[in-house]
Amino acid sequence: MKFLTDFGMIMNPSVAALAPGDGAFYYPLSYELFDQLEADIFITYYEEQSALDAWLATPQAQTYPPIVRGGLAALVGTENVAAVSPPSILSLRWGLPRYLEILGAAADALQTP
Repeated sequence: MKFLTDFGMIMNPSVAALAPGDGAFYYPLSYELFDQLEADIFITYYEEQSALDAWLATPQAQTYPPIVRGGLAALVGTENVAAVSPPSILSLRWGLPRYLEILGAAADALQTP
């Protein structure tokens, strides 16, 4: 999140509220709690498009407000995910432009009526 907040994004308080509090880099979230995760843009990382497609076919994804409104920012591909999660000085030069493009497209989709 620090990486994203450095670009001006704001973490919804629900993200921190649902975290287990162990300081982990990421945390799993059960489908039972998924609807409590509030956001304008939902950022996700998948190494393969087929895995993303399978998740997007679930009822949770199909009814999740940020996704329904077009606010899905999905970074797909091992090389793309590795370039920005976690970022390094060497990977950012290559991966950052694509990442910002994906985030910007999700933000633009939310602004389009």
